[in-house]
Amino acid sequence: MNYLSLCTYHRRSTDLKDIMPPAFDSNDLNKHVIFPWRKVVPLADEVVRFNEFKRQIDEKGIVVPVTLVSAGDYEGTLLRFLRARQLVTAKALKMLEDTLAFRAQEKVDLLLLKPVAPEAVANIRKHQACSHLGVDLEGHPLFLDRPGYTDIDGMLSSGVKEDDVMTYHLQELEWFANYYTWVRSEQCGHTVDKKTVVVDGAKTSVSLFMKIRTLFSRISTVDQANYPENVNKIVIMNAGWFFSGVFRLITPLLDVHTREKIAILNSSRSDFDALHAVVAPSHLPKVFQGEMKDEDSFTVCGDTQLAHFYAEYDCEIRRKQQLVEEGATMAEAMLPTFVRTAALNGTLQVCEPSEAASSPFASCPGLMAGVIATLSRRDQMQKNVLDLMKV
Repeated sequence: MNYLSLCTYHRRSTDLKDIMPPAFDSNDLNKHVIFPWRKVVPLADEVVRFNEFKRQIDEKGIVVPVTLVSAGDYEGTLLRFLRARQLVTAKALKMLEDTLAFRAQEKVDLLLLKPVAPEAVANIRKHQACSHLGVDLEGHPLFLDRPGYTDIDGMLSSGVKEDDVMTYHLQELEWFANYYTWVRSEQCGHTVDKKTVVVDGAKTSVSLFMKIRTLFSRISTVDQANYPENVNKIVIMNAGWFFSGVFRLITPLLDVHTREKIAILNSSRSDFDALHAVVAPSHLPKVFQGEMKDEDSFTVCGDTQLAHFYAEYDCEIRRKQQLVEEGATMAEAMLPTFVRTAALNGTLQVCEPSEAASSPFASCPGLMAGVIATLSRRDQMQKNVLDLMKV
């Protein structure tokens, strides 16, 4: 088999619908590449429904693009869609198809190659008080949010539009799936495709919610419909009457699985002890009674907010853009840079499907090299992608 064919496109056309998403089938990658971490497997009571779900996908000829697959774990991604629809295969299939249609319509697979305008990004970061920071005790990436300290008026008055915030949010989700989950999975030795969210409820109010309700609704709708089951746990500190009241109202609407993910806490010693049982103090800023130094933490609206995180984030996006400009296909550019480096160094282990089935958790030498997509041909498709980036 020519493994390099996995990184090429099935079609060539200047028509966006014919090249989006980058169509090397993530299922093929799982069949022919030995990943250096344990993949997610269905629970005993999920196996029958999961196999039925995969069969329906195959029968309909649905191609799940690598850009949709967190940490390169094809079956883990399918399980997230299935679990989001309570193991009802017809509903999960509809959700997957709708997601693929959404990604094509909104050009989601191009977001990391054509990000939000730099001035908009700078103003969004300056006025928001949320971002990734560290990991929890189980190795899940940690996302901290202080909505009460986000200066939404300052953000909008700086020229940032609601659509800019929405696009930037989608870009962060794509970065998480196409880069950060790969990093954490390699470091942990098993698929890490979920994040833990810690929210500071201080200063939240009805008036703030009224200002952001439209944007919040858009973000929530898109996230739930297209990025299912990507949250491990949500811990709300300093909940106060606002969060506590909202949670009481929505609790009857949540399934048991979702309710179990949410912890509503206040600010007592026992509440912070409960938080520290999820996230070590060394990975939390002082506002959460953590031990991080101020320069490693974040202040009210981002004056010192996560400079190291943004440096890594921006560096990876610049590398992707540079790869395309230098002649790489979009499929190659979308791989995490360290994956591409590993493949170029030859630390790549491939096998026939029978081998992968018999040893799915085998290790690769050196850096993680989970995808074969580094020596793909440079052809007319490259010109098409560059043209689209200029739109």
